[in-house]
Amino acid sequence: MDHPQGAQRDAAPEARARQAIDAALAAAGWIVQDRAAMNLNAGPGIAVRETPTATGLADYLLFLDGRARGVLGSRCKTDRPRSLVHS
Repeated sequence: MDHPQGAQRDAAPEARARQAIDAALAAAGWIVQDRAAMNLNAGPGIAVRETPTATGLADYLLFLDGRARGVLGSRCKTDRPRSLVHS
């Protein structure tokens, strides 16, 4: 059976997760783009992959009407929720 180039790379858990997230965002009406090809004028809702932020790399930075409005980060299913408030 022939496999397209990059099939091994796509088999990685991170790549499979990104494909699922991309599909879910697109199904919800977001235009998903790579940062290198970012075009905030492509539509009202743009999700940009792997975007640097002040606190590190965001898996997706969400833009509405050209303005950053949200950040998505993914975690492994085995990750436990982490507290955002420290005592």
